[in-house]
Amino acid sequence: MINIVHKNIDGVWYGAAVDAEKVLATTFAQNETEALKNLLKSLPYDAPFQVDEKLSPFSERLLETIFQKKGSIFHRLGTVHRSPRMVLWPRLVVEAQEP
Repeated sequence: MINIVHKNIDGVWYGAAVDAEKVLATTFAQNETEALKNLLKSLPYDAPFQVDEKLSPFSERLLETIFQKKGSIFHRLGTVHRSPRMVLWPRLVVEAQEP
């Protein structure tokens, strides 16, 4: 079962789709609805999921880490190189910046 977790940190909604402690997708958005839409678009069709109202310790750490790393990734865009192993949102940002 895929668990959808999300949290508002400093006015931005951060979210993730996780299966046990495996991260399947991450996102951030200006509002809760957009964050949830982004995550649901990332899931395979017909995949069973649930939106968790209460965060597990793992989910809490994950969302805090996304919050902390988001700023550093955007700040260092000039030094980040695109990689197939890079999670989706930083890879898309880096690709969008490439000529």
